[in-house]
Amino acid sequence: MVRLFLIGELKQNEYALVKLEFFKEDNFLDNLLVEANSRGLLIDTKTLRNYFGIEWGKNIGDIIMQFNERLASFIPKEVSAYKSDIQKKAMVHSLSLSDSENPDRVYCSYVKRNPFTTRYKFLLLTKSRR
Repeated sequence: MVRLFLIGELKQNEYALVKLEFFKEDNFLDNLLVEANSRGLLIDTKTLRNYFGIEWGKNIGDIIMQFNERLASFIPKEVSAYKSDIQKKAMVHSLSLSDSENPDRVYCSYVKRNPFTTRYKFLLLTKSRR
């Protein structure tokens, strides 16, 4: 999930643009919320390794750069409205928790890579109040 910062919300890193929320597929309560910007994740190596079960090895200092590159390869170049059942369940879980914090939040529903630049294009979806 991609979360935008609310106006006035404190950031751990002043250069953060969004928060990315990762979930374990079999347990949505086991999640990791990471600030990020256009250059990648803003996270320490130990936290990244522990959450994703990455073993310690040589050149571990490059792991964040390698992880950012690998993650970027999964960002689609075209936006699809199709969501798998597991993606829908994760979205409902995350949104139901954050709705209790602020029911007027704005959510980013789709992220795609602009194939002509290295920047990301974020498409916003506002939750209707019905």
